[in-house]
Amino acid sequence: SLPKQNINIRLEKMYNILAYIARPDGSLPELNDGFIRWPINRLVNAGKQYQRDDFCYVGTSGKQGRAPRIASVAFENAGYYIMRSDWSQNANYLLFDSGPCNGYHAHEDKLNIEVFAFGAPFIVDSGSYTYDSADPFRAYFVGSQGHNTLLVDGCSQIRRWKADWLKARKSIGNQTIWMQKPGFDFAAGIYEDGYGRFSPEKPERPDIVEDVIHARKILFIRPDYWLIIDKITSQKPHNYQLLFHGHPECEACLATEKKVALQSKRNSACLYLIPAEKEKVQIYMKTGSKKPIQGWYSVDHHSKIPSTALIYEIPNTQSTIITTLVFPRSGTLTKSTPMIEPITVSDDRGIAYRVDSEIGTDYLMVSDQKGLKRFGGFQTYSAVAGVRLDNKKNIRSRFDS
Repeated sequence: SLPKQNINIRLEKMYNILAYIARPDGSLPELNDGFIRWPINRLVNAGKQYQRDDFCYVGTSGKQGRAPRIASVAFENAGYYIMRSDWSQNANYLLFDSGPCNGYHAHEDKLNIEVFAFGAPFIVDSGSYTYDSADPFRAYFVGSQGHNTLLVDGCSQIRRWKADWLKARKSIGNQTIWMQKPGFDFAAGIYEDGYGRFSPEKPERPDIVEDVIHARKILFIRPDYWLIIDKITSQKPHNYQLLFHGHPECEACLATEKKVALQSKRNSACLYLIPAEKEKVQIYMKTGSKKPIQGWYSVDHHSKIPSTALIYEIPNTQSTIITTLVFPRSGTLTKSTPMIEPITVSDDRGIAYRVDSEIGTDYLMVSDQKGLKRFGGFQTYSAVAGVRLDNKKNIRSRFDS
C-alpha cells in the first residue's frame, strides 16, 4: 500500500547496506536467518536502476563501476559496523553486529563479529540450518553458542524471551559508539539483557543470569589488524566463554604461550587470535561436537558441516577484561609471531597495549575517562590514541580521537 516512490527509496537503502557489508570475496555475511545463497550480482541491476556505480562495482567484484568512496561504514539504525581496509578482494574486513533483536528471524548474536582477510574467510557466523524448533540444532544456530560472542556459565543471550522482541525498532539507545578517524576505526557496544539456557520457546520458569554486562570494544589499526576488548562486569563469579567460529576452510593451530592461529586452506593466509591477558584464559577447541553441540557451519538450509570453534574460557571470575589481538597475515605461520602485552596508563585512566610485529611496535590506548593519560612514554587527552613505530623505533604515524 506504500507509494511506489517510498518503496524504491527503501529498496535502494537495502541495496546500499548489502553493498557495504559484502565480504571481500563477493559473498554476503550470514546474519540472523539470512542464507548465503543471495547472489551479489543482483547489485548490478540495482546499480543501473538507481544509477549507483558503487553497486555495480561491488556486484561485479570491481570489474565495472567505481569503488565506494569510503571503506568503513556504520549503519547505526541496523546496528551493523564494517571496518574495511580497502575495496580489493584481499582487503582486511571485520563486521560488528551491535544491533537490536527484531522479528522472527533474529538470532542471539549481539556483539557478534565476522573477519575476512587476504582473500580468505576466517571468523564467521555459523548460519541458520533449520527452522524446526524441535531440532536441537535450531537452538545452537539461533543461540549465542553459534556466534562469536560471550557465553556465561554456558548460557546464551535471551533477547527473544523478551515481551517486545518482535517489535521493529531502531538501535537508538543501544549504547553503541562509532568513531572513524585517519589511522583507525573504533566501535563499542554493550549487552545487558541477561543469559539463560536458550530454547526457541521461553520456558515457564526460566533460570536467568541477570548480573552480567558484556561490553565489547573493537579498535581497527588501519589497515593492519584489530584489538577486541571484552569487558565483563558481574556481581558474582561466573564461568565465561568467548567464542570464535572458524570457517570450515580453516585449520586451527594452538601454539605455545596461547598463540592461536587459523590457517586458510584456500591460500597461505592466516589469522592470529592472541589474548593479551594470557594468564586468565584457558583455550581449547571443538569441531563437529554433538554433546555439547558446538563447531558447526550451515552452508545452506538443512545442510551443515563441521567447523572449528575456538573457545577462550575464563573460569570462576567476577569482573574482568580480556583483549584479543586479531592479526591477519598473507604469509605462512613460519614468520615471527605478533605479540601483545598490557601496559599501564597513568592513574588507571584507561587500558593500553604494546603490539610487536614485523612491521614495528605500536602503543595503543582506550579510555572512558577525561583528562590526561600517559602510556608507553606518550600522552593524550583523547579517548582513543595510538603511536606506531617502525623497526628502528622512529614514529611513523600517530592518531587520536
